[in-house]
Amino acid sequence: LIKSRRYYPALLIIQQVTNLLGQIAPNTYSLFVEQHRIPAMREQILTAAKRTFNEWLTHVRNENCSLGMHGLEIAQRRLLKRVRGNMRLTRLKTDRDTPDQRERDQREEADEENEEAQFWARGGQDATFSAETLKLTEVHRCQRIYEQLREGIRFQEYYVEQRRQQLGLELSALDDLVQRDFASNILQGYSHITGFFIAECIVSRSTVPQLS
Repeated sequence: LIKSRRYYPALLIIQQVTNLLGQIAPNTYSLFVEQHRIPAMREQILTAAKRTFNEWLTHVRNENCSLGMHGLEIAQRRLLKRVRGNMRLTRLKTDRDTPDQRERDQREEADEENEEAQFWARGGQDATFSAETLKLTEVHRCQRIYEQLREGIRFQEYYVEQRRQQLGLELSALDDLVQRDFASNILQGYSHITGFFIAECIVSRSTVPQLS
């Protein structure tokens, strides 16, 4: 069961064996199972679950760049829309709103709406910033297993430590990129950092208790 990642049936069998041992008179074999075999099986399940989680860590780091690029694109769109809106408002307040300018503003607004519609039609925010993209099912399963074995704090500490190490790697990679060629690499470097924190926000919103 453990090799096939069927952790819950394995936990159920362990619980059934534990209940059975509590109903019989203690003997050498039952004490051995209770004191050695069951704890070893529990630890084996935790180790297997952690191995699955480590695979997720690799996956989420590989997603950092695409997450970050998408996040930066959304931020750029929102900022540009706000700047254009402020410019139009300024023209109105300073009496520089001519008929020709109003026509240009209307064309700009129509173009913005069209670009926005195309962006969301391609998937927009939801297509990238989702639990499915990050394969959070693996994280949820690992967290529940640790919680069920009363090791939730242990998993949370492991999560925080591993993600802290990944952040350190991303920051070191950004420093290397900047030193080699600031102009060419800065966007790629910052997209990785942005993607890291976007992933953390998604994990924080979708885990109970919160891991991030």
